[in-house]
Amino acid sequence: MAGRTPLSSSSSSRPHQCCWPIHLGHAGSSSSVVAILPQSSTTRRCLAAAAAAADCSTPPGSASSSLVDWVVSNGGSVSGAAMANLGGSDGGSGWGLVATQAITQPGSRLIELPRCCQLTYDESSDARMLRLIQQVPEELWGARLALQVLVQRVAGASSHFATYISYLPVGVPGVPMFFPKEALEAVEYPPVVEQVKKRGRWLHRFSVDVLARLPGTAADPFDGVTVDTNNLGWALAVVTSRAFRVAGPDAPAALLPLIDMANHSFEPNCEVVPVAGGVAMVAKKQIAAGEPLLLSYGKLSNDFLLMDYGFVVANNEYDRVALRFDIELVKAAALTGGARDSSGKLLELSTAAPWRQQHLARLGLSGGGPKQNLQVLLGGPNFVEPRLLAAMRGLVATYQSEVEALTLEVLGSWDRPLNKQNETATIRILIGMGMAALQNFSTGLEHDLALLNGSSSSSSSSSSSEGPRQEQHQQELSPEMRTALVFRSQRKQLLVDVIAALAAKLKQVPRIEGLKESPVVAAKKGQKPRPASKKGFGSSS
Repeated sequence: MAGRTPLSSSSSSRPHQCCWPIHLGHAGSSSSVVAILPQSSTTRRCLAAAAAAADCSTPPGSASSSLVDWVVSNGGSVSGAAMANLGGSDGGSGWGLVATQAITQPGSRLIELPRCCQLTYDESSDARMLRLIQQVPEELWGARLALQVLVQRVAGASSHFATYISYLPVGVPGVPMFFPKEALEAVEYPPVVEQVKKRGRWLHRFSVDVLARLPGTAADPFDGVTVDTNNLGWALAVVTSRAFRVAGPDAPAALLPLIDMANHSFEPNCEVVPVAGGVAMVAKKQIAAGEPLLLSYGKLSNDFLLMDYGFVVANNEYDRVALRFDIELVKAAALTGGARDSSGKLLELSTAAPWRQQHLARLGLSGGGPKQNLQVLLGGPNFVEPRLLAAMRGLVATYQSEVEALTLEVLGSWDRPLNKQNETATIRILIGMGMAALQNFSTGLEHDLALLNGSSSSSSSSSSSEGPRQEQHQQELSPEMRTALVFRSQRKQLLVDVIAALAAKLKQVPRIEGLKESPVVAAKKGQKPRPASKKGFGSSS
């Protein structure tokens, strides 16, 4: 082990071991979230180190200048950019990049990194590590690169990337994988909570079944240094919050030293582009001296931003609320929304007719198989995703002839309603789905806003004692709890906005010119079409 750096090292010249608990749990279960590792004295020391670095990890002393020197000494360049503590001036907090001078020419190269400064892996990498990477599923691309990060970290000063590794944060603040139990429970949003538990289960399983068996074998790329679940979790969080797919979606991701300090904006003033021999961060527009240098991490919903980066964006135009499609949910939503058939009676939904089953199957909402995807989305410029709108119109349709000749694009467009009865019932069901999603939260939006504003929540909280209520009595919110509540409140606000937008659209239906009041049965050749019977939706014609 000569020259190797134990991952539990407390040396201030490199990151401490991240010993925050990784979350476990079964998907869909209400079991408690547990820590993988016991709280040993070593773990407590690591937790203290992590807490000290929780404000985005202040780079040690000369880390900023030494990292720039490292980039330049390896053939890169840095001009007009530097690390700085933004203190919220970019709309976020902590460290980022700023322009050290006025950038007057779009396209100006601010940072250029040759390939040797990009932390990634290829066929020339350590064969032992490559064999280990092959045991990680392709979809877990972050975990693959995380193994390379750990190899470089264990190598210590002998690693080509030692300078870069030394300034990586001890922890990744705000990432739910490291939330305390009460903060994760406070999220109350299954798509995120279950994804956190899924990642935790994989980290634990891979650490126990694979990594724990490496020490003392010829297959060990860590040369005897023990790598546990928390080490791997730290590396995974570092990668998912910093990596770039510079070589395309099918190639290994890469960490880009210094460039990865740029914070996010949906209206960035910089971008990363390929250049001869590497990549560069270039200006997209004129930038004033002292202005933060911002990149777009992608058109991501707050789910992804929270999971991988530890923050959410207010009024995110790409944000959506995910629901699991279920016919019983749709039936309940029809009752909640007051949907009615063409005879004016409450709509009785049924999928008994084969053509309705076929309609859902071609939308991937039934039938099983690899094309089935039961996740549907509320939100966005059209309030609901087109696939969900198409599904509802087809389920509400009285006759097969109403929908069988229409493409899914037409059925999923607000500009192509079938008839006033169908459109009214469809919108009412969608409103009911939004209301049902709101009712899944244990508290109302006002409760969350009161907590975030520092007000007492006793007057706005539910009288029920069930569910996660620990935050109600907190005078000061922890950073993780605050992040959880901001995310949760934005889920609720998005649903409120969707319901309001759908209600406005519902009022417009009677005024749509040229739209028939109710469905008409397609006429057979030589016959006149007849209006829908008073049996309404119950007909399986």
